[in-house]
Formats: sequence, structure tokens, C-alpha cells
Amino acid sequence: MSFWLLIVTLPVAVALFTAVLTDFPVQRAAVRRFAERHGFVVTADNGARIVDYLAMVRRWRSAGLAAALTAYTIVDVRNNRLSVSVTFLLAGWFAGAVIAEARLAALPPGRPGAGLTSRTAARYLPATQRYALPAAILAFAALAAAGAALVAELAALSAAVAAVTALVALTVRRILLRPQPVATAGVLAADEAIRSRSLHAVTAAGTTLVAYCAADLLLRAVADRSASLALLLIPLVAIGVPWWGRHQGTARPRPA
Repeated sequence: MSFWLLIVTLPVAVALFTAVLTDFPVQRAAVRRFAERHGFVVTADNGARIVDYLAMVRRWRSAGLAAALTAYTIVDVRNNRLSVSVTFLLAGWFAGAVIAEARLAALPPGRPGAGLTSRTAARYLPATQRYALPAAILAFAALAAAGAALVAELAALSAAVAAVTALVALTVRRILLRPQPVATAGVLAADEAIRSRSLHAVTAAGTTLVAYCAADLLLRAVADRSASLALLLIPLVAIGVPWWGRHQGTARPRPA
């Protein structure tokens, strides 16, 4: 099979496979777990809203993962190798999460109403998660200033960090400013839960990506002094950083 044929057939095959996998209806158990985690009751009024949200984020996050895997595989085949990049997969998942938020309906069914209190990230996220991204950015900047990478590599990583930071900021703002309808208490509770879950997922994924960029610089700096120590740190970074991101992305919301 030629490389150009692979470029055409692999994305189509992956897209079809992803579409089939994500087209299954959202299970009642998933809706029930979502409601239990956020402390509200599923009703006839808010059930459809939850199902639409879960289906939307599942579809686009899966599509992002599939696109990242496809792109990385094509590059690998071009270079006569085959591997998996956790960073690429995480970047794809993050891109899918951002797209899902952009495509979510701006309003649930009902007439929009003005909230009496302004929404801030502090209303939904613990301090550790709110300040994790700035801390990761500072760590990256410190390692970059120490000259832990070549100029070209540092430029690429810096551009990635800037892009992720901007996307997180814009997406968080969009989620917080999304209007809330005049509706029943059950619908409002579901809307708040969706807002909380979205903020947790997007901020955790963005922080994890920036942390990976900082870890890349750290491992390079350590490898220059001790290759053995770098080899010991690699599995800790590869496992620990995604674990933290997943834990924060699915954490229980703060009580209102």
C-alpha cells in the first residue's frame, strides 16, 4: 500500500469507525451516574438535556482522539516507524472537548433569564485546579529560560503552550457566560452540572497538556546530566500527569 493511499484510506476508515462507535444511545446508567455525581435528580424536564450533552462530548472527544491517532500514525508510517504519542492523543481529546463546547446549544429550552449573581470559575472549581494551569505555565517558562531545549523545539513547545492557554481561557469564558433559562429547578440543576463538568474537563485537559510540555523540557534537562534518572522519570510523567488530569477532569463539583 502506497503512502498516499494510506493518507486517503486511513482517515476515512477511522472516521467511519468512530462514527459507528459514538452513535450508540447514551445509556441510562451514564445519565444516572452524572446526576448522582452532581447531586440532583433526573426528571422528564432535564433528562433530554443531559443526554444531549453526554452524547455531544462523547462524539467530539472521541473524534479528536481518532484524528490525533490518525495524524500521528501517518507521520510515523512516513518515517518508517510505528508508535503511540500520549501527548498527541491528549491534544486530540482536548481539541474535541473545545469543539464540543463550541457546538453545544447556547441555551437549554426555555426563555433566557438574567442571573442574580455573576458566575466565576471559583464557583465551580477548587483553588488547586484554578491555579494549576498558571503554575504549569510558570514551570514551563522557568525551564525554557534555563535553556532546556533547542531553539526550534522550544519555539514549537512555546507556541503549543500559548495556544492551549488561549483556548482554555476562551472556552472557560464561554462556559461561564452561557445564559441560563427561566426554567424549573431540575433544569437549572442540570445546567449547572453541565457547566461544572465542562469546566473541570477543559481546565484539566489544558493543564495536563501544558504540564507535558514542561515535563518534556525537564526530561531533556535531566537527560543531559543523568540518562538513568531521565529513564526513571519518564514512566512517572507518562502515567502520573494523565492520571492527575483524569482525576481533576472528573472530580466532584464544588457545593453551590
